[in-house]
Amino acid sequence: MSRSLPLHLSEIGLQRMRPSPVLQPFIEWFWAICPDQYVREQHHELMHSQGGLGLLFNWGDKLESTYGHYQPSVSLESVQLCSRKITLTGNIQAFGILFRPGGAFPFFDIPMHELTCVDQLQSRHLSLLHDQLADIPTFAGKVRRTESWLTSLLHQDYRQLFTVPALLKLINDHQGQLSIQQIARRSYLSERKLERIFKQKVGISPKKYSRLVRLHQVRTVLKQSTLTLADISHLTGFYDQAHFNREFMKIVGMTPGEYLSR
Repeated sequence: MSRSLPLHLSEIGLQRMRPSPVLQPFIEWFWAICPDQYVREQHHELMHSQGGLGLLFNWGDKLESTYGHYQPSVSLESVQLCSRKITLTGNIQAFGILFRPGGAFPFFDIPMHELTCVDQLQSRHLSLLHDQLADIPTFAGKVRRTESWLTSLLHQDYRQLFTVPALLKLINDHQGQLSIQQIARRSYLSERKLERIFKQKVGISPKKYSRLVRLHQVRTVLKQSTLTLADISHLTGFYDQAHFNREFMKIVGMTPGEYLSR
């Protein structure tokens, strides 16, 4: 998220909560933004994708995003490769679920690369859940109701359905620097099956997920290190600084230098 903004999300009511143990393999966070008062000053946040799908329940004004608007209803945040900017202003009353990469599949049983619209999930009673959550005043209460809904959707054989954690761990442990051939070989999978598993259960290819992991590592090093950009590009596995700059610009929407100077 942007570091140069005059107002931090915590100051406009951001809350986050980890899921209960049974849901931790699938869900990263529950979150809510419900400030006590009308937000008059526009607040911009740069959000970086970690490869997970999200659901957003909105009861306030529409939220502006790089990829469109979040109307007062339920919105699906499909898996995105590029960072996006969200503008917060006015009456903000939002609650969301951030799934881990591949974590949504056991609940919805829809190939993630085919899941592009929240209407595809209406059989899961999302509209009813939206109305029920609106009547629950506390963040903790909303989380409890949402966890009950999610648990009711979770397949009995979810351990067989959820086959990607080892693949994700392999990619993360190597900071996104393994080739597709190396990932397939170490996982005892064909490249074709590896691609199919990722598209169905994560929603993006293993190559794109590896790029997200590598760029996450880059942003971490940029914030914490005094190394030159040339040294960082070498450390994080890019061919040269020009390749590093192109990839960063493509995903984040700005150069590494611009990112640091915000």
